[in-house]
Amino acid sequence: MTVEIVEGLPAHTYHARSALSSTRLRKAAKGRAHYEAQDTRKPTAPMMLGTATSALLTGTWDEEIAQRPEGLIEDSAAALKAECASRDLAVSGTKAALADRLREAGALLACDWQPPEGLLVLPPALEERAYHLASVAQANPYALAVINDSRGEVSGFWEQDGIGPCKARADLLHPRAGIWDLKVTGDSSWFDCGEGLARLIRSRGWHQQIAWYERAFGRSTAPGLILIYDGEPAVCEAVELSREWIDLGHERNDRLLRKIRRWRDNPDAWAGPSEDANGRARLIQSKPSAWMWRAEDEANA
Repeated sequence: MTVEIVEGLPAHTYHARSALSSTRLRKAAKGRAHYEAQDTRKPTAPMMLGTATSALLTGTWDEEIAQRPEGLIEDSAAALKAECASRDLAVSGTKAALADRLREAGALLACDWQPPEGLLVLPPALEERAYHLASVAQANPYALAVINDSRGEVSGFWEQDGIGPCKARADLLHPRAGIWDLKVTGDSSWFDCGEGLARLIRSRGWHQQIAWYERAFGRSTAPGLILIYDGEPAVCEAVELSREWIDLGHERNDRLLRKIRRWRDNPDAWAGPSEDANGRARLIQSKPSAWMWRAEDEANA
């Protein structure tokens, strides 16, 4: 299998290239409807924060984030009134009237600014938070060693048998350890550094992501995650993933690829997550887990 490796590719160019990614592959676990649906969502604040923090740590800020012009005024009513007051302009009237007043005075409003195509526009508060989280990550000696010795945001493209074009984009490629991924999360369930961490890795599919990247960049000897907790206080830990994790990710990915191939052969297959091996809907049967009974027994003790 021939893989095209590209460094320095802007994120919006990578995302615009039509190919199966790890994110879309994992959607297949929810059924054909989710896999085939086009993602038209706008970036959420947590998504933007993760992108910005990663851009700072991988040295791709200028290629990913739009640089706000000096003096740019936010278009909230409070910001417009404050700017009018600072310029000795009237602060009465509607938001539109305030904006027109500032335009006449030569001010540049955020709603009028046209950032470069493909670059992410960050609210000032998110930009400030991203810088803080990046500094927290750099304070962890293990994370810093990986970051300093790695190539950042490396893209890979290849053809997968029975699937077609595929792609992967690694946050960090270390010359000895291999693939490391940066993750910003508000979930603190991994603080036990044990079962909670394992549950989070599995539920987010992070082991599948690194396994998918190995198809492009080869087997990693010591892959891992740089986990940054977006809370108070923010903390960062470096997590090396065992080969068992990556092998489990490969197993899961292979199963999803087989499912996608079946859908291509049977476009009328059931679109929901209950689809059986023959492409038909099945009756879902549910029962409480053992831990639920244990919790109930403990509550009644």
